[in-house]
Amino acid sequence: MSLKQVWVVSCLAMGLGCGGAADEVSGEVEAVAPQLGTSKAELYLASSTIWPKRTFSVCWENPTYGDPTDDMGRYWTRQAVEGQWARVANLAFTGWGACTSAYSDVRIRIADANPITNWLGKGLGGVYNGMTLNLTYDVWANTVCGLKNSSGYYVNRETCTKAHAVHEFGHMLGFAHEQDRSERSTVEPTCTESSPWFTPTGDSKVTAYDTLSIMNYCYGDHWKHFGELSVLDVEGVRQVYGGRPGTLVGGAGNCLDTEYGSTADWTLTKLNRCDPSQPTQAWTRQSNNSIKLNAANRCLDVRNGSTSSGSQIQIYTCSSGAGGQTWIFDKAVISGNNGKCLGTVSNATTSGTTVVMADCNPSAVGQQWTLTTNGEIKNVNGLCLDVRSGNTADNTALQLWGCNSSASQLWSLQTGGAIRGLASKCIDVYGAGTTAGSSAVLYTCSGTTSQRWHLRGALKNPVSGLCLDSIGGASAPGTNQQLYACNGTAAQTWSYFF
Repeated sequence: MSLKQVWVVSCLAMGLGCGGAADEVSGEVEAVAPQLGTSKAELYLASSTIWPKRTFSVCWENPTYGDPTDDMGRYWTRQAVEGQWARVANLAFTGWGACTSAYSDVRIRIADANPITNWLGKGLGGVYNGMTLNLTYDVWANTVCGLKNSSGYYVNRETCTKAHAVHEFGHMLGFAHEQDRSERSTVEPTCTESSPWFTPTGDSKVTAYDTLSIMNYCYGDHWKHFGELSVLDVEGVRQVYGGRPGTLVGGAGNCLDTEYGSTADWTLTKLNRCDPSQPTQAWTRQSNNSIKLNAANRCLDVRNGSTSSGSQIQIYTCSSGAGGQTWIFDKAVISGNNGKCLGTVSNATTSGTTVVMADCNPSAVGQQWTLTTNGEIKNVNGLCLDVRSGNTADNTALQLWGCNSSASQLWSLQTGGAIRGLASKCIDVYGAGTTAGSSAVLYTCSGTTSQRWHLRGALKNPVSGLCLDSIGGASAPGTNQQLYACNGTAAQTWSYFF
């Protein structure tokens, strides 16, 4: 669907409204939703609406400053959006003041009406009254949001306001309704919720069907959780927009951290709830395969240099060449635009094979990569990621080729997710394509979404042959890390957003 068409979105169930849009001039509904996609990946995405950027300006069309209900409602909205979407992904929402004639990406109208978003994703950019949020619930209210106590106070005003805000900003990011996916009839056959006024708008499934998604009408308890994102919501938005730079994300979407936020030698590592304000959650992969804590000259380290299963993982003063500080992503996938991964045509691994985007499959040999200390990105077959014919022109195809340490095969990870190579250009997707089969190409670095990548796989200590593992397979905050036999489980799967 052209972005000039109007996306019609509505969320009436449980007070989670999301839209109903009309033709901008006549007021008549004109959009026809695109066909459902077949890509296998959590959140239900309209891939053509992905924003090419990560920072968005937000404003209020009609704020009433000094009114306690209005002031608190706007505060709750910002708190929820920044505490959910911006906390877990590489996203920033700026401004939040009154709208002026100047352009703003998201323009929010305050009205005692059904919360709605009139476009999906980047189609919302600058649209007057593009989003409507309810902060009062005096006129429009369902049994949840309109519930009062004996003193006449709306007992669920905060929870409803936050849930609506997170849901509507999910649409702003390009995510459609989860319950409109075809799997609903099997996964949630008793759910009868529908999306009035429009047919499903997603075309890409970025994760498995999610019964707990903030975008799912069938999850009737949204309002109880202040708009909290589900584990799959978090995974999905990170797949599309990337995680916070420097984060190593493990089980249940939690981040690798240090105990008590300490940067001292011998401090153990653990999983913790991702928090962009926490400096001990930012790490940098060094060219010698160590992983350095940005907040101090400390590296991820095996206690006492042990090579035994069960050895504790700590931070310790970085020491070049120390075996206990060497980590490699073992057969990692390189994930990028629309949650697709760098792979090869027909999963071939012969010299000259073209590199393309593919539905992520860590077991596919065409998607298994290792970053070497000299800057090569080597496929599991021993061939290297190469710029075809050493051509420096934009849109030059990438391929597999025999490793030769030439400039065509040397790559570096850049803060923000770019992978820079020949002629200081970056790995991109031809035409910012979002479908499997889109060609991977060399292109002038621009920082757009199609040039943002992250690594996902096991972190192996090559000296011991063991992997970084969450003790007991746990994923809750506070879980400590250890060395353990590599087994491919979720407890050993890490996403590195550089």
